Order: sequence, then structure tokens, then C-alpha cells
Amino acid sequence: MIPGERIDHYELVSHIGAGGMGDVWKALDTRLGRAVALKFSRDEFSQRFRREARAIAALNHPNICTLYDIGPNYLVMEYIEGYTPLGPLPAEDALRLALGIAGALEAAHERGIIHRDLKPANVMVTRSGVKLLDFGLAQVGAETSDDTMSAITGTGNMVGTVSYMSPEQFQGSPADARSDIFAFGLVLYELLSGRRAFAGTSPLAVMNAVVHEEPAPLQAPPELVGIVRRCLRKKPVDRFQSVSELRDAIAGRAEAEIPRAVAEPSPSIAVLPFANIGGDPENEYFSDGLAEEILNSLAQLSGLRVVARASAFAFRGRDHSLREIGEKLKVGYVLQGSVRRAGNRMRAAVQLIAVADDSQLWAQRFDREMRDVFEIQDEIAQAVVEMLRVRLGSQSGTRLVRRRTTNPEALDLYLKGTYFINRASYEDYAEKGRRFFEQALEVDPGYGPALNGLAEIHCFAASSYAPPLSEFPKAIALLERALASDENDSDAQAGMAYCEALYGYRWDKALERFATGAPPNSTFRTRVWRTVVLNGLGRAEDALEELNHALRIDPFNSTVRIFIARQYFYLNRPDLTEAYARQVLDQDADAVFARCILAEACSFQHRHEEALDLLRGDQMHSPSLQPEYWLCGALARAGRIDEAAAIYRQFVDERPSRFVPAVSLALLASGLGDLTAAFDWLHAAVDERDPNLALLRVSPLAAPLRIDARGRAVLRRMNLG
Repeated sequence: MIPGERIDHYELVSHIGAGGMGDVWKALDTRLGRAVALKFSRDEFSQRFRREARAIAALNHPNICTLYDIGPNYLVMEYIEGYTPLGPLPAEDALRLALGIAGALEAAHERGIIHRDLKPANVMVTRSGVKLLDFGLAQVGAETSDDTMSAITGTGNMVGTVSYMSPEQFQGSPADARSDIFAFGLVLYELLSGRRAFAGTSPLAVMNAVVHEEPAPLQAPPELVGIVRRCLRKKPVDRFQSVSELRDAIAGRAEAEIPRAVAEPSPSIAVLPFANIGGDPENEYFSDGLAEEILNSLAQLSGLRVVARASAFAFRGRDHSLREIGEKLKVGYVLQGSVRRAGNRMRAAVQLIAVADDSQLWAQRFDREMRDVFEIQDEIAQAVVEMLRVRLGSQSGTRLVRRRTTNPEALDLYLKGTYFINRASYEDYAEKGRRFFEQALEVDPGYGPALNGLAEIHCFAASSYAPPLSEFPKAIALLERALASDENDSDAQAGMAYCEALYGYRWDKALERFATGAPPNSTFRTRVWRTVVLNGLGRAEDALEELNHALRIDPFNSTVRIFIARQYFYLNRPDLTEAYARQVLDQDADAVFARCILAEACSFQHRHEEALDLLRGDQMHSPSLQPEYWLCGALARAGRIDEAAAIYRQFVDERPSRFVPAVSLALLASGLGDLTAAFDWLHAAVDERDPNLALLRVSPLAAPLRIDARGRAVLRRMNLG
């Protein structure tokens, strides 16, 4: 099957995945014009296929995927966009997911359906809530087939996933509702802790742990720990006896845990992208920029939770009601607007909506000259604060919008630069974004946001496509100018902290800068700078927490998920690296960095051909990420040393004319077994101030270098010995 092929009136769009039963494709129902998922059976109407069709057809629940139709060898199901939940999660987030999963199980059990394969991979978190998937192993009614009665069939094959099965299933007893409850406890344990309750180096070791051992202590509220423990009792009679009983216990805990914030909630808001009225695409940057400037000014306030740009702007062009958007972003209010720009005049219409009842709290129309844009921003932000009664503390009575420039032309050029650096392509980020920031600074040399944006581009260049010894000094000069204008500029402080650590090797000074006045809603820029520094100090767990915090504020930001995937790789969790990378690729199959990270995870799990296929795709072109580096490493781990060595030699030969980070060459030389060359490259990296040296303390790729005395000498040169 290939994209574009027709199966009856369904047109295949893209391959989603494969499982034990067959392949799953996204398709277009050409009659109804909607996306669907086609799940194909390897064998025409196999027993598992028939069972899944019967199970889903018997259910109608918002937390269970919907069956639309059946074909001769396929099911037509609801197409679901979302991601697999991964821990560790805050207790309140885990409880919300648990309530949805329990509701789905309760509906299934009421119809006499036992899922028998409950695990995180069969749970999808969507914008509208939780969906329970894959009823291919479900026990429907009083089935008595061999594979229904026991965990191990007559051929010795498991019915279920070993890490999520109950003791009675391993012992050959029939599964019932309490078996699903045991699996539920395993899932909730993993959501809270980020690790499996029972681990082992082989299926037999996992089986032994499930039957005879207890999981490691769980760090969670005591009542919630008690719920998990009761779910995981070895004897079914000692567990909750029904999902209804379990659900009542979770709901009771949720009332205590989730909305202590319900009694006295902090206001929360999403600023949606303003509509560009008039249809001129050249003005798209201005409508986006006006919304983002208001978002950024509100994000400085301590009494208001503001959803970050990437997640708020993810709803552009989507058919969602404001109430749906509010529910998905977990906010009480939405600010939306439209902008029409003509010459030196602009017309804007803005309204603040309470999502609970779609009531309009405030609305205003502005018909002004462009030079009044600053007053418009200030009026809108002040109106939001007054309507939401945000606790401003010492900021009360001050102007909310920080006027970093009074020049409308500088603002206009800065908004153009911001528009392009928020796009994915190298050309937009590194060339167009740079050009407009430089033009903004020609108009207003002290304009802080443009100085910070340009410094960020130079720092990114130093890590990937330009010599650090030329890029870091440029970034530092820009950041010094920004701090001279405003010493409390949190973005400038974060950028300078990054430079202090990775260019000056002054790690303590970097941490001091990070501690100075980061705004409550700061997300990607500040937190990613801090993550790199923490990794350089070997504090990989702390770095992961920074990224998880960013994700909680910006839940639909795919770039944050890519960095989390990479962080799990540093923590020796290639399984979670793979899960997060696939979440990104599910949304954008051409995301080069995500493909590289996924390939690395596959390679470390000895799925070498899969890794190589990912790295040789047609979309693997990037002037900055150099996918050949990942390909070289994957070839070496696959044992194809000659091919890897050829790429390595090409990198070395081209280095005088094409920048290649010295750390990359060190890791490749190490993978090829040439430690002498690897350490030579590491010392060159120190001389060149290669910021990729931050991964030396955490990456599994650098493990052979860390344990060698020569590696410790390199760390001492970085003031890390």
C-alpha cells in the first residue's frame, strides 16, 4: 500500500504504525470528507480482528475510540491526533488522565469487555481528553478460546504485554475486571514516577518480579500511593473489586488534589493569534506580532498564568470553539482579535472571552495610526488585568507593556524578525530572522528584544554551523548592550548565563545569572539555556525537570518535546526518547531533528536498519543539523565500520572549508574506536569553545571518554574537574 491508493472509498494518506495484527493507516473518507484510521488485518477477519470489531462496536464512550465501519480485512476507526502519556507527571495531571482511563474501562466492563492489554502505548492524550485504544486482545463476554483463558497459549505465545500483565495471567488463570485494574495500577505508577513498576532484563525476569516482588516506593501523595498499592496487590481479591469502586477512590482523591486551585484560582489566559484581515499575506507578521507582544507583556505578571506562544498559536486555522480551546489549554479566558493594516494606519478589534460560558467580558475597537501601536498594546493588556483582577503586587499602577523602543519602524522590523525565527526552516531562522533584527537595530541600536533575538541566533550558530570563537563574542556584545539598557532583562540574563558557562567556563556565575528574576511564565529560551548548563554540570535530572516545566506551560510545543526526547537519551532511556520523538513526527513527518534523535534511540536499541532508514529519507537535508553526523554514528554501531569511516574522513577533510563541531568529530572517532583522535578533537573543542562540550558529562555516546583519565583532563580544562 502507498499514499494515494484507494481502498473502496477511502484514500490512503500516510502510514501511522504497525502492530501484531497488521498495519494502521491514516486515510480520507472521500464520501464524508473526514480523516479516519484504517486498521488492516494480516489475515482476513482473524480471531483477534473479529474480537476488536465486536468490542469497539459494543462501546460508545468519549474516552474510547469509535468504530465507523468494517471492510473485508480492515476496520474503519476514528482518527485520533494526540500523544502517548509519559511520566513523571504532577499528581494532578496524572489524576486527570487516570479518571479518563478509568471511565473508559468502566464502560467496557459494564458491557462484559475486559481489555487485557492496558498500557501507556494504548492510551492517547488528545486535545479533548483521553482515548483508550486497541481492543485486539479484549475478552468479550464469556469467550472460552485458548488465548482468552490464559496468558500463555498452547504455542507458548503471550497474550498481552509482559510488563503490564497481572500475576494471575502469568499463572494461567482467566483474566477478569481485576486484571485490568492491576494493569491500571501499573499505568498510574508509571505516570507518577516515569518508570515501570516491574522491570527486568528479560521477560522471565519481569514475570518473576510481577508475581513475587513489590515495586520501588512511589513519591506521591500518601492517599494516591495507597490507591496504586491496592491496584497492585498480588491476589485479585485484595484489589479494588470493580473499576467503579476504583474510580470513586480516584475521584475522591482528585477533589483533594486537583483544584485546591478551584477554591481560589489564579487567572489563566491564552492569547490567540490575531486574524489578519484584508488577506495580504505580507501583513501576517504584524497580526501575529501584535498578539505575541501582548502575550509577552502579560507573561511578566506574577498573578496570571499565560499559555506560551507555540501552544496558543497551535489553534490557528483549526475548527475549534473557544470553549474547546480553553479546555485543551486549561485556561479560563481567551483573548482574540483581528487586525487590518493599510499604509500608516491600523484597525484592530479585540475581545476577552470567559470560556466557561462564552461570555464577552470586554471588547474594544481601535482605529489609529501606526505610531499609536504602543498605546494600543498597553490599553489591551491593562484591560485584561482589570477584568481578571490580577494581583500585581509592586507592579500595580505601572505600565504593563515594557516599551523597549518608541520607534514604530524598529518594532515593525522586530516583528518581522520574530515571525521568521518562529518558523522551522534554516533560511527563515538564520537568514531572514537575522536580517530583520539587524535592520531593527540600525533604527534603534538599544532595542533589547532585537538584541536578544540576534544574540540567540549567534549562539545557535556556534553550536551547529559557524565557528564559536567568532559567534560567541558577537552574542556577548549584543547581550551586554541589552543589559545596559535593562539590567533586569531576563532573556538577556539567560543568554549571558549560557555564554558564561559555555564560552567562559564560569559555571557558578552562570547559575547566579539564571537565579536573577526569571519571569513566572518564562519557557523555552530561558529554560533551554539553563538545561544546557545543567547538562554541562552533569545534572541531567534537573535539566529534565526544566524541560518538563516548559512543557507544562507550553503543552503543544513540539520543539520542547524534541529536547525532552534528547534529554531522555542522556538519561539512558532510549524507549522514552523514541516515544517523545514519535510524538513530534506524528505531527510533522519531516522534522529532521526529531528523525535524527529517533534514529539514535533505535540504534541504541539495536534496531540498526530502522535507524539507517530514518537517516536516509528524502527529507534529511539541513544546513545546520548535519544529518550525516547521525548517519555516521548509526553505521558504526551497526558494524558497518568502513562506511562510517568514509563519512568521518570526509568530515575531517572538509573541515577547513565547512564548519564541523569538534565535539561531533570526537564522538565519531570514539565510535570508530580511535580514542587518541577522539581526545585530540576534545582538546580542540575546548580551544574552540565548542558549546556541544556540555553533553560530555551526560551523553551515553561520551561514556567511553568520561571514564578515561584523558577525558577527566578535558573536564578540568572546562573547570569541571
